[in-house]
Amino acid sequence: MFNFDFSVDHQLRPRIKLDRELLLFPRMFLEGEYEYRADFGWVNDLENDKDYEGEHGWTLGLSYMISRNFSLHANYDNDTKWGGGLSIRF
Repeated sequence: MFNFDFSVDHQLRPRIKLDRELLLFPRMFLEGEYEYRADFGWVNDLENDKDYEGEHGWTLGLSYMISRNFSLHANYDNDTKWGGGLSIRF
């Protein structure tokens, strides 16, 4: 199943986000996310007299559950490049 999110921020810029998580092995997950943001200039002025600006981003990650409360993450984002971390659930 996919998760779909549509939202509008305080400057009336719509955002569409689609993500998915797949179980590869009993403790390992593959995660993917795509997001598109649009700015029509309804509240703020756009540069160079444009009518529309759009921006997209995506992330692909791998997560390994160490225990019930801890997970290790590694991901790649098209803007921030490589990253990783430790998740703690309580």
